[in-house]
Amino acid sequence: MDVLNVEYMLGLVPVLLGYLPLTLQLAGVGMVLALILACLFAIVRVLRIPVLNQLTIVFISFFRGTPLLVQLFLFYYGLPQLVSALTVIDGVTATIMGLTMHFSAYMAESIRAAIVGVDRSQTEAALSIGMTNGQLMRRIVLPQATRVALPTLMNYFIDMIKPPPWHLPWGLPS
Repeated sequence: MDVLNVEYMLGLVPVLLGYLPLTLQLAGVGMVLALILACLFAIVRVLRIPVLNQLTIVFISFFRGTPLLVQLFLFYYGLPQLVSALTVIDGVTATIMGLTMHFSAYMAESIRAAIVGVDRSQTEAALSIGMTNGQLMRRIVLPQATRVALPTLMNYFIDMIKPPPWHLPWGLPS
């Protein structure tokens, strides 16, 4: 049985801190792009736009149903073989694309659930006093949906930052 090697662990701290800016950059850019894409998907799902709704359901099912590591491999190794223009893609771009697609699928469902979760009586009351659909969303639905969805969205951001076990210096657990 191995003994905990504190010197080795302390020696890794500078290495890990060296990659902190890149990690925060990947998570920040990925989060912003995923949030934009997730809002679009959530709107399509809430409004049930005929063809786009089915495409969005397939997208969300695929990206929620496959592991992130597989998706990252597909973006880095698979896309350049399918589209020759993407042969110059680097690891950072592939990672941002993978994180964006993966987490946008999860965020879209959280945002959709938060919007749908607003009590129907409030939307009926707002429409009865003459609010337009835009005013209803801006003044009634979105403020409440934001409060419901924000904790889940922050958890997704933390998931983007924390390293998966295969990135640990000592490899996969046995």
